[in-house]
Amino acid sequence: MARADLPRATETAARSNAEFFFPDRPASVEESRDTVVDGQPAHTTVLRVAGEEGTARVEMTLITVHGERTSFLLGVTTGTEDPQVTADIEAVVGSTTAS
Repeated sequence: MARADLPRATETAARSNAEFFFPDRPASVEESRDTVVDGQPAHTTVLRVAGEEGTARVEMTLITVHGERTSFLLGVTTGTEDPQVTADIEAVVGSTTAS
């Protein structure tokens, strides 16, 4: 997938996962940014999903691996926002290797 296509594809995949995990709940884009995972082009989209039990967070990172295939990382949190959980998701993304 071309780097230029990553933002749209990442948001589409994030919304699809938000709908799967939280059907019929509205999701809004909180963040959308280009990034790099293990030297490979990537894009991250973070959605906030409103609900009666609190707000959920869906973080999708789409990676183009060696220009040949696309992989993804998905982090989903629910309940009260916890900065440590967000940091844990970022640590997993930061430690990912694209082989």
